[in-house]
Amino acid sequence: PAFDIRRGPSMISPLKDVDGLAWVVNWLSEIWLIDFVPATPRAVFTLLDSYDLGNLEWKSVAVIGQSNLVWKPLIMESIKRWASVMSFNEFTNQSLVQEICRKSDYIFSCTGQVHLVNQDFISENKNQIIVDVGYGHKDWKAVGDVDFDSVLDKVAYITPVPGGVWPLTVASIFDNIFVLQ
Repeated sequence: PAFDIRRGPSMISPLKDVDGLAWVVNWLSEIWLIDFVPATPRAVFTLLDSYDLGNLEWKSVAVIGQSNLVWKPLIMESIKRWASVMSFNEFTNQSLVQEICRKSDYIFSCTGQVHLVNQDFISENKNQIIVDVGYGHKDWKAVGDVDFDSVLDKVAYITPVPGGVWPLTVASIFDNIFVLQ
């Protein structure tokens, strides 16, 4: 089996890691030695590109999260697209996060904290693009990081939960099979 420095022996070889869990694969992608993007970030950019919203050149992007699987690759892919990126985790001072998010063109939220992002994070211009990658449950229903109903009329585009990014993540796993071949 492969070896992961942080967790010891891994059951998945980096050569077969289509989801992007191995740090080796992510590191090679970050320094542009391979054209690999973990499945969920690949899904985000596939979605944006399919609606002609994927040109992040000189756009401001706020990424809220903390995981190596989604948050970090979202940051790296945004930088590769020449975006100006600010990243936060759920423990960052909320008033600072809200202020930066209100000024951002894109908000990517991937914390798994239900309804973390609400109208306080949204600008009055109705020009923001919100991608909700988070997943949780409230009142026995699947919901995301973004309080969808409270921000729907205040943004240009928003991804729903359920739906949105998740189905494309599954498809991206299959795309990654061909990348790692």
